[in-house]
Amino acid sequence: MIALQTLISQIAIDGERVWIRKPLKSKTEYFCYKDKFSIVLLAGVNANYKFVFIDVGSKGRFGDANIFENGTFGRCLMAGELEVPEPAPL
Repeated sequence: MIALQTLISQIAIDGERVWIRKPLKSKTEYFCYKDKFSIVLLAGVNANYKFVFIDVGSKGRFGDANIFENGTFGRCLMAGELEVPEPAPL
């Protein structure tokens, strides 16, 4: 995680799957809904196009929301441990 304390209130979050060969002895851990094996790259950028967090290498069977909720950034955000400004009208 990089610079979480400088996080601003507007973030775009997206995940991308990277196709991989089936890891040995993995069964279905990396198998995703697109019928392929993958790992997931999840990132958040601020309004200035700067990365504020990244999560690399989650197993392909998990969706973006699950990775976000169970990752360090999501857990810290939900616990109120980040210095995120209060919502305000634009």
